[in-house]
Amino acid sequence: MEAAKERMIAQLELETQEYSVFITDEKRTSSGSGVLFYPGSGNRLYIFTCAHVLDGLEEPFQIYSLFPVNREQEIYQVEKLEATREQVKYSPIDKVSESDEGIIVHSIDAAVICLEIKEEISFETTDYVIGEVHKGDGVLAQGFPGSETEIEELLNYVEGTYGRILHNAKDKEVLLWQIEDTHVDHGNRVYELNGFSGSPVWSLEADEKTIVGLFTSGVGRSIYRGKVHALKMEAIRSIMKIFFQIRMESRILGIPNEEIAPQKDNPTYISKEAQPEIRNLYDEWLVVQTEKVRAYIDDVKFQNAIDTAKMAIKDQRFEKCSKKVACTHIKHLLYCYEACLLDDEYETLEQEMQKRGFLEGHDPLRWITFNFGKNQFKETIAFTEALLQKSDLDERVKIVAEVYASISRAYVEDAPVEETIGKFLDEKECLNIKIEDMGTEALVF
Repeated sequence: MEAAKERMIAQLELETQEYSVFITDEKRTSSGSGVLFYPGSGNRLYIFTCAHVLDGLEEPFQIYSLFPVNREQEIYQVEKLEATREQVKYSPIDKVSESDEGIIVHSIDAAVICLEIKEEISFETTDYVIGEVHKGDGVLAQGFPGSETEIEELLNYVEGTYGRILHNAKDKEVLLWQIEDTHVDHGNRVYELNGFSGSPVWSLEADEKTIVGLFTSGVGRSIYRGKVHALKMEAIRSIMKIFFQIRMESRILGIPNEEIAPQKDNPTYISKEAQPEIRNLYDEWLVVQTEKVRAYIDDVKFQNAIDTAKMAIKDQRFEKCSKKVACTHIKHLLYCYEACLLDDEYETLEQEMQKRGFLEGHDPLRWITFNFGKNQFKETIAFTEALLQKSDLDERVKIVAEVYASISRAYVEDAPVEETIGKFLDEKECLNIKIEDMGTEALVF
C-alpha cells in the first residue's frame, strides 16, 4: 500500500475510534460492535448496531465506549453503559425467521439502542455524517473483532480493516465489499472477524467523517475471498425518524454540503412535533402498523406501504382506535396515493376521511402539494390564499401555505425572487423560517 494511503487510513482510524463501541453481556455469551451517536442536545445517547448482535445476549447488555480525555495524546476513559431489550428499537418491517441451523435471521439487520446519559459525562455532538458509496470506493470498518477483548485495555482492541466496494445495488439492503487488509489472516477470517458485526463502515473517499454502513456478515461460511456485507444506513435513519423523531441527513458524494443546505452545521434535525396520544390497546396496535407504513415509505416501497395501510384499515380493530391515531394512519395512505399519482384513489380516500369526520373539505397540506405537484399553480394560489384568511390556522399549515403560494406566484406572475421565495431567505440564501417538525421542514425544503 502507498504510504499516503496508509497515513490517510491511520488518521481516519484515530478520528473515528471513539465512536466504535464494544457490546456484550456479563457472561460474555457473545460480543459485537456498534457505533455511538449523540445528536447534540437532550439526555439521550444512541447506539447503532446490527439486530443479530443482540439476539444471543443476556440482559442487561453491557456497552463499553472510549470517552476522549485527550485526543491528541490518545488518552481515553472507558465508560460502561447498560441497556435492556426494552431500550432497543428495530425496523418496523423487519421479518424475523429461523434458519435450519436454529440461527435467528433478520430481513433488516438493524437495531438502535437508546440510553440515558450519565450526569457526570458530557458528550460532544457527533460530527460524522451519513453518506453513500459507489463501486470501487475505499471503505474502512472499525470495531472489536475476536473474543479476547479486555475491557481495561479497550483502546488496544479497537481495530480497523479496509477494503473496496464491489456492489451497491439499489434494490438491496446491504453493500458488498471486499477486504484488502493484509493483516487479516486469509485462512482464519471467520475467527478474526467474529465480533466485528455492527461496526461502523467509513468512507475513504469523503472529505468529512462519513459512515456508509454497518458491518453485518461475511459471504459464505469461510468468508469467500474476503467478501463481506455492510447494512446500508437507510434502515438506521428510518428507525431514528420513526421512533425518536430525529432525522439524520445524508451526503451525496461529490456534491459539497454548502450547495445543498449551507445553514446546517449540525446534520441532525430533532423534531418537536407532538406524537399522537395512545389511549388503548387498539391504538398501540395501529401505531405499530403506521410505523410499518412509514418504514416502507422511507424505503420507497410505496406498494408495500399502501397494502399495509389498507390492511390495517380493513381490520376490525381499526374502528376501535381513537380518532387522532386513526386519522394519522389514514393520512399516510393519502400521502402514498399523492406520491404515486393515484388521483382516483386519492379522491376516494379523501371523501372517506370526510365521511369519518377526519376532514372538513381537503386535507390542507396534501391538497397544497397535490396541486403544486401537478403544476396547477393558480389552484394552489387560490387555495392557500383562502387558508391564510383563517384566524385559527395551524402554524405548520400557515408556513407551508405561505411558501407554496410564493413559489406558485413566481410561476404564474413571473414575479421576481425578492417578492416571492426571497422573502423566506436571508443574505446567504438560507431559510429564515423557524420550523418545529420534520414533516413541515421536508415540505418547505
